[in-house]
Amino acid sequence: MPYFYPRDLATFVAEQWDSAAGWDLLPSADTLEQILSTCYQTSLLFEEQRRLVFRLLACPPHMLSAEDSPPTGLLRLMFSPARNFDEHELRRLAPAADFHRSLLGVHWNRGQLSIWGLVQSGPRWLQAAHGGRLLPAAMPPALVVCVKGPGQMTVCQGNTTLALLNHGHLFRPDLDVFDSAWLPAVFSEARRQLRQEYVSQYGLPQNADATIIERLTALLAKHVLRRIVSLVRAQRHGGTLLFVELEIGRQLLAANTFLQVKYRFLDEEPRRRFRTLLFRIVHRLQAITTGATEQEIWEQFLHTNDPLVAQLDEAIFEVAHMVASLAGVDGAVLMTKRFEILGFGAEISGSLPEVETIRICEDPEGANSRPARTDGVGTRHRSAFRFCQKFPSALAVVISQDGNIRFAATKDDAVHCWDQVSSSFLDI
Repeated sequence: MPYFYPRDLATFVAEQWDSAAGWDLLPSADTLEQILSTCYQTSLLFEEQRRLVFRLLACPPHMLSAEDSPPTGLLRLMFSPARNFDEHELRRLAPAADFHRSLLGVHWNRGQLSIWGLVQSGPRWLQAAHGGRLLPAAMPPALVVCVKGPGQMTVCQGNTTLALLNHGHLFRPDLDVFDSAWLPAVFSEARRQLRQEYVSQYGLPQNADATIIERLTALLAKHVLRRIVSLVRAQRHGGTLLFVELEIGRQLLAANTFLQVKYRFLDEEPRRRFRTLLFRIVHRLQAITTGATEQEIWEQFLHTNDPLVAQLDEAIFEVAHMVASLAGVDGAVLMTKRFEILGFGAEISGSLPEVETIRICEDPEGANSRPARTDGVGTRHRSAFRFCQKFPSALAVVISQDGNIRFAATKDDAVHCWDQVSSSFLDI
């Protein structure tokens, strides 16, 4: 496999740049290479034994309003005078630009690159990968470079990721399983059941279209799953999440030879709290957005300052935190596809038939895949593969200690795997 470095990255970024969004904001080839090379060199340095992590925004300061500030805008603070753009100045300034909340502003001025100041963005931009309700401040469609460690850089155009350079390997943000069609399809029967339960509790929606409940539940479920996966990943312990049909879940809690659930939860409402909160959010959104489409309701969810929606969203976040903590115990977390938490510390039986070969998917839908042997992966992954082979309707999400995320499911009588690339783009 060939290795890629800043010059290759600069060429790739120029090819991926969205000219319609901001062609004039793409630096010249030489300037782009200089920016990326300097950032790469800085990533190899340390400041008082700390690795350097920072974000950089390459645009003139006048593009940012002097009146804005987080959380809905960007706060611009200009140096007087501007500072030289080199690895030593970046090393000194990086601690002042907290990765989660700030960027260093860079611009080509009077024949040379300079650091013109700091830009405070706030942390909402992280929600694109980590899950979250409130939208981030709009970033100009300019070059953004995220330096995350030695030889690790993510390059974006505004809020859109273009490429990741990781120790000489170049990745594209093509594989985001959360944007696939097959993942929500896995939960389709559960959503149909939830729709029926919602209607029995709250009645038909105001527009009398009960299917809107399924569509809203799908959006909220993706929101929740992304949060759980991100939280497990942040713990750096690793973990496995198993999602099964309700009836299979009941079988696995009874005596069986497939899965031994060490810690089981009593069958009462608290273990179904996700469902309760989802219903309450949908009901509240219906009440404050009379007659709206599901997309309009979803936008309302993302933007609203309604106290009850905020409270319910926080409650969901807390349950997601709890599930992530359960994954820190050896064994898998067992949940139904209705997000009912059945138990944790679940040990997948070693007596299940071994899966010697899997299919590694190269696109979100799994249309293109290649075979791969499993003898080179860890025990956690092989156990999940055996479980998916035994229960073809199940979904397994395996998070490694190093932060890699792999979705596993049975498709066309073979276990298929998706490596979730995009969630690692905003990692630190």
